[in-house]
Amino acid sequence: MRRYLVVANQTLGSDVLHRTVLSRLGQVPGDVHLLAPATHADHYTAALAALTADGAAGGLPRSVAESWRRRDTVRLGAALERLRLDGIHATGAVGDPNPMLAIRRVLDRWSAHEVILATLPAGASRWLGLDLPTRVARRFGLPVVHVTAPLPQATAT
Repeated sequence: MRRYLVVANQTLGSDVLHRTVLSRLGQVPGDVHLLAPATHADHYTAALAALTADGAAGGLPRSVAESWRRRDTVRLGAALERLRLDGIHATGAVGDPNPMLAIRRVLDRWSAHEVILATLPAGASRWLGLDLPTRVARRFGLPVVHVTAPLPQATAT
């Protein structure tokens, strides 16, 4: 049985990622582990700066990082539920904000045959700017299926 490591954050709930996972499992059934590297500090720092510039600093959550981590956890839960509704056995976790470190930590305890990596489009994707698909393939010696998903409507940051 194949093991698929799916790595995504803002794109976790995208239809294109969901269809790709279903397609891969249709070709060779297996287990799926969703990894959502935590939202990078640059994102919530920018959000904090924008709120402060708008004079809304008094309404900020006690910990902006915790707020973003909760958002990541909710996004992960929704993606897991969607796969489970399709009858797919899936597990998942929110990982380190550094996607390479997050992937390594998962692969240290869970062997995968393939990585499915979902990013935002070029220009909006920090991961593409880091050349993450190529780096993951080289570092871990696994085939990487890269999918690009559109910007989510609610969080186009």
